[in-house]
Amino acid sequence: MFQVVGLDSVSSANPDRIEAMIRSHCIGLRDHPRYKNAFVVFYIEANLSHIEANRMSNTIRSIRNFSHRAIIMRRDPKDLERVGVLTTHSSKERWVNQMRASIGSMRFAEDRDFVTARTPDEMRNRFCEQLTNFRKDIKHTGKSPEEWNKLPSYNYTGKSAGKTDDLFSVVAIALIHSTLDVFQSPDRLLMHKARNNGMSLAVGG
Repeated sequence: MFQVVGLDSVSSANPDRIEAMIRSHCIGLRDHPRYKNAFVVFYIEANLSHIEANRMSNTIRSIRNFSHRAIIMRRDPKDLERVGVLTTHSSKERWVNQMRASIGSMRFAEDRDFVTARTPDEMRNRFCEQLTNFRKDIKHTGKSPEEWNKLPSYNYTGKSAGKTDDLFSVVAIALIHSTLDVFQSPDRLLMHKARNNGMSLAVGG
């Protein structure tokens, strides 16, 4: 069972607002009785910049009474140990397949005590809207009859008319990586401790 325990979002280029949202959400998790002592695993998307992902990591690690049970995952294709997860067309295709399988088999649920700085209904509606809008855009590259036999290019996206797909993306990243990585982390000692101590394991992105 994959359970969404909370969602938050902020659309802003102001780093102070982004940091405030991260802090608020992390504190909200710690204030939740079931997640007070949980190990929280973070997958931070780094498509824009590993520097930005590292800044978010530093914010998480600076939160009092939180960082000792926070695990920041590193999925750097260049093996430079940079913080963050890169997303590609192929990874987004895996998102869609995994999301379909989880929803279709009823293995996807929402926590009854939803953690958010907004309202659960607002975040639920925004997530469902992004889930509905997420699609495969196919572009035919042939501009003349001689090129019509070329394979079309494609892209998975939920962005349109100024709308974002951030909530869908963060849930999909958590869903994919939690099933693949959760006990195969570079932080194996912490993961092993989390499992043996019977702690809850929350996944954040």
